Amino acid sequence: MDRPFRSLTASFRTVLIALLAVDLLFILIHLGWFTLYRAGFTGEVPYMLRVSTDWALPEEFNYLKWIVIVVALTRVALRDRWWTPFAWALVFLLILADDSLQFHETFGRIIAETINLQASYMVEPSDLGEVAVFGLMGLSVVVLTAFSFTSAGAQSRRLSTNYALIIFGLGFFGVGVDFIHQAIVYITDDMPALSILKHAFAMLEDGGEMLVASAATALTLAPPAWVPAAQSKSSG
Repeated sequence: MDRPFRSLTASFRTVLIALLAVDLLFILIHLGWFTLYRAGFTGEVPYMLRVSTDWALPEEFNYLKWIVIVVALTRVALRDRWWTPFAWALVFLLILADDSLQFHETFGRIIAETINLQASYMVEPSDLGEVAVFGLMGLSVVVLTAFSFTSAGAQSRRLSTNYALIIFGLGFFGVGVDFIHQAIVYITDDMPALSILKHAFAMLEDGGEMLVASAATALTLAPPAWVPAAQSKSSG
């Protein structure tokens, strides 16, 4: 697709490196502070610098990425009369809402209260909400991608494939790594010496999501040559 903001002339690589540099800076600050804390030189990592804490600065930077993607895709859809970017804007809006408002936690509590679910081996009630939200996102992605491949043009198919890979990356860290993290938390609950392992997987989960979000933002703001440009309304 064409650049949503043509005044932004930086290459995909430049935009990606800039975003990743900020991500890595947040990650290194967190890891450095945590290392000093474990060594007894400082207190715990300040709330606003924690990579794995909602509404801390690293998470707020991620929220900003999702907002930029939603606005950019909506602009492309309106400007080029192309429905596919708008459909993906709605998907990323759902991601933004879940990431910033913790929909999966709220939904999980509703499910748990409705069916009187109790926490069990490695499964918390909120985990069901997370699976449900990711399932909804996954279903929307499957439907959107399938429609692109059956009813839309080649441009929409390629665009949907690229964003589907982004969602797959988010699912890998948000669901796959999170499941391992929760298992480790349960198994090592009474093993303080292994708390660093829990911390490592929490960092891997949230840090990985940050990196994927940066890739999605760079892909949207400065599409490389392999991302299709809209040519006409009829192209999908």
